[in-house]
Amino acid sequence: LNIFHKRYFSRTNNFKFDAGSLFLDAPLNRYHDNYYKVKHEYKISDFQTLKISYLNEEYLKYYFYPYYYSNNQYLYNPEEFINGTLNRKELNLNFNSESNVSKRLIGLELFDEKYSSFNIYYPDGDILQESIFQGQNLTKKQSGLSLYFYEERNLSKKNILSLGLRIQNIADDDILLPSISYLVKGNNDYNYRLSYTKGYREPSIKERFYQWEDHAGPDIIGNSQLLPTENNYYSLSFDKRTWINDFSMDFYRNEIKNMISTEYDDIGNLVYMNYEKVIIHGTNVHYYRKISKDLKLKFVYNLTIPSSKSDEILEGISKHSLRLKLDYQILKKLNLTANIKYSGEKFIFDQEQDFVSNLGKIELSDYFLTDLYFSSNFKNSIFIFGVKNLFDYKDSRRYYSDILNNYDPGRRLYVKYSFLYGKD
Repeated sequence: LNIFHKRYFSRTNNFKFDAGSLFLDAPLNRYHDNYYKVKHEYKISDFQTLKISYLNEEYLKYYFYPYYYSNNQYLYNPEEFINGTLNRKELNLNFNSESNVSKRLIGLELFDEKYSSFNIYYPDGDILQESIFQGQNLTKKQSGLSLYFYEERNLSKKNILSLGLRIQNIADDDILLPSISYLVKGNNDYNYRLSYTKGYREPSIKERFYQWEDHAGPDIIGNSQLLPTENNYYSLSFDKRTWINDFSMDFYRNEIKNMISTEYDDIGNLVYMNYEKVIIHGTNVHYYRKISKDLKLKFVYNLTIPSSKSDEILEGISKHSLRLKLDYQILKKLNLTANIKYSGEKFIFDQEQDFVSNLGKIELSDYFLTDLYFSSNFKNSIFIFGVKNLFDYKDSRRYYSDILNNYDPGRRLYVKYSFLYGKD
């Protein structure tokens, strides 16, 4: 039996400078996430298991007003209101069986999701902040049911054929999502695999019903006529795994139809819409080697080549990226680890600037990030300490664009302590 609970809080303060004084801005964003998951695995026999899991997540968005009752930024008199809640419940039940020649999985998945948005009022009753559903206190719901099946069977010479099928029922429509993979075990420990998978994503509640006009910037409009995103994913891969090294390479092509994003309409509203076609193809390389008793190397390289008629869809994608990890055992209970990450050139796209005929496409240069840390393993505990972004890389334009605010914040210390308080 596994029980997991996560609570997450986020409090962000923004300030403004006015008439020589510094004040808290309003409204300020506050977030609270409650996540529960319970999993149970029942062993029917040595070859059969039954697994069941249930999760419940409630995500709340608050607006905090530092001067709500005083209506005066010199007199701190705050209040906080819930502006939106997202609640998701999910139940998953699956049966696993295994024999000398095959593995089989049969499962059922149910989900129920609802999003609520509320108006916020001044003390005198006038609307201060509208709900995202055109100023109405509404709750929108979405639910779905999926049945899935997967079988992996050994054929002649231990080659493996894998077949999968997911049947999704959303809004009384049945969607069939097949997958197939064939693995050939070659000479000298090489494996070759050919795969195909069909994917599907239903538009979210916000993408379909969002109607938010009471804010700075363009109106954000949902689209109830959005089509689901579908994709066909093909891949060819080979790998070799031994006790001293682990190597794999795969070539893939992902054809995506009706990808969902936003675009400006003729009157300046930001509207959710479908993009007709996006194609992404590329190569992934993974290499691991035990160089010596105390030194290990891991290397990952990704080549990504996307194509689309719209820059909105392609922003933030680097053609080249790689990660390098070195793990060195200095002492019996002391390890040194170095992580090096490289991200190649890419661009970001500011739709608002593009709409007013300014430069919307901004090129970003490539960069390296390096993390260095020590770890000590004891009988009942693990202690890790080190430095993230050792060379303090920060994009020089981060102060001038909100689009860059997800970049690494610079050099910082990192400490983690884990304690094992029981056998299980």
